Amino acid sequence: MEVKKNLIKLFILLFITNCGFTPIYKNNKNLDLNILVNKLSGDRSTYNLLSSSLNRYSYDKANKIVKVDIETTYKKNILAKDSTGKTTDYRIEIKAVFNIASKDFEKQITLIESFDYKSLAKNFEELEYEKTVKQNITNIISRKLINQLINTR
Repeated sequence: MEVKKNLIKLFILLFITNCGFTPIYKNNKNLDLNILVNKLSGDRSTYNLLSSSLNRYSYDKANKIVKVDIETTYKKNILAKDSTGKTTDYRIEIKAVFNIASKDFEKQITLIESFDYKSLAKNFEELEYEKTVKQNITNIISRKLINQLINTR
């Protein structure tokens, strides 16, 4: 019985450690991209979040230099109100237009992401939640841009 338990533990250990999982962006050096952000326009907090997110994927000693101009728009729309007129549902929409220039190509990429959420009881909590959602959306947009830059090689 003890041998059987040890074999099961060994099998589980081997299965977990050798499942082949590796994070997609584990090594930014493999991307071989040096992203230089030139011009920023639009919503300040959004383009600052995008710029700092893109810097995480940039590698200074990369062979491929990509210059990026970022133009962002941020909208917070009301989706629904209750019978008293109080807003219950919102939609956050972020649009980012990237003008990309490299020695190999020039391209304009437009990415739009949105997120719907319910209003929170406390304004401070709602503002913090909105800030978190904004960060998450900009991270999604920057990952999509990196994927497109990798595929245009």
